[in-house]
Amino acid sequence: PIWRKNRKALQSAFQYKMLEEFNRVFNEVGNKLVQRFEEILGRQVDVCPYVNHTTMDIIYESILGLDFDENPEENLKFSNNIYKYMDISTERMFSIIKRSDSLFQLLPDHKRQQVCLQEIRSFTTCVVNKRMEEMKYRRDDENSDDADLGIKKKSTFLDILLERFKNEKELPYDYINEELSTILTAVNIN
Repeated sequence: PIWRKNRKALQSAFQYKMLEEFNRVFNEVGNKLVQRFEEILGRQVDVCPYVNHTTMDIIYESILGLDFDENPEENLKFSNNIYKYMDISTERMFSIIKRSDSLFQLLPDHKRQQVCLQEIRSFTTCVVNKRMEEMKYRRDDENSDDADLGIKKKSTFLDILLERFKNEKELPYDYINEELSTILTAVNIN
């Protein structure tokens, strides 16, 4: 089955060394959250936006290798598209009319869901292309005479996924988008 092949390919993302790297990210981003809380100390505030931002920061850095604050508008748009997509999917589960694919395709929610899906795929494809370019430069640097003295650059979940396809002529964007969307969607609904 395909899931077994995928599981084996992604297994290295959950080895102890990778989890240590994720722990570093958790600590750094957690410290930012503590600093934000220190700034609002003594005031009554809703902490949900702070915790949500921290969650997104952790996910973006550990899975995609991005700093959420580096491009907040684009990253927030991506997150909002995931939320919208999941809201429509959840509504579908509880609506007899929307459950039917043929009926759902006639409804405005279908078009909204397709737009969200297209935006999600567009974002992940852009991130994949950017990451592939960075990995290419990283490989070139590792092969140069000035390579860091055995110091390995940090890897992300996306790096591991892309490493699997480094020798293929054409990158399977559909597969990579599916894997990234699955993980990012699962994270965003929690």
